[in-house]
Parts: sequence; structure tokens; C-alpha cells
Amino acid sequence: MYVSTPEFFQLLRKENPQVAEAVRHLRSVISETNMLDEKTSNLIIIGAATAMRNAAALREHIQAALKCGATREEIVSTILLLTPALGIPNILFALPIAIQEMEN
Repeated sequence: MYVSTPEFFQLLRKENPQVAEAVRHLRSVISETNMLDEKTSNLIIIGAATAMRNAAALREHIQAALKCGATREEIVSTILLLTPALGIPNILFALPIAIQEMEN
């Protein structure tokens, strides 16, 4: 079962508020010290979500990348670039999700 980031943090806060706060702080520090622009960061996370077969993260970061000005071609290229490293099954998992998100 995959949940979106807000749903995950809501669940985590309920189960263990201290861990939720630690994760929130870690994400905040990483975001504040990130030297990459937001579009590039989201494209990298799309690649990581493809590798992990995380549909929720794929959807979330495809939408974020589009809002930052990423093109359809850049998003598709990000996924296809991983074919040699991840294999065709991971790409076949991610590409339909990406196309669906970009068409919505």
C-alpha cells in the first residue's frame, strides 16, 4: 500500500510523534541546504521513485516537476534514462503512471 506524503506524515504523527518530527526536520534541513533547483530535484526524485516502484512518490513529484516548468519530454527522458540500470520492468511500471499524471 502506498500513501501520499501528507497521509504518511499524518499516520506517522499519530503512531510516533517524535519520529515524525525528526523526519520533518531532516527533510527541512535537506531542502534548505539543497544546491539544485527545484525542477532538477524533482526529476532526480522521479528517478528514485521509479527505482523503488513508488507510485505515490512518482505522482507527487511528476506534478511538482511540472509546476516547476519540467516538460513532458524531460520527465519521460528521466525515466527512460534509467533503463540500463533498472531494467525494462521498472520502466514499464513508471512510464504509464507518468503519462497518466501528465495527461491529468
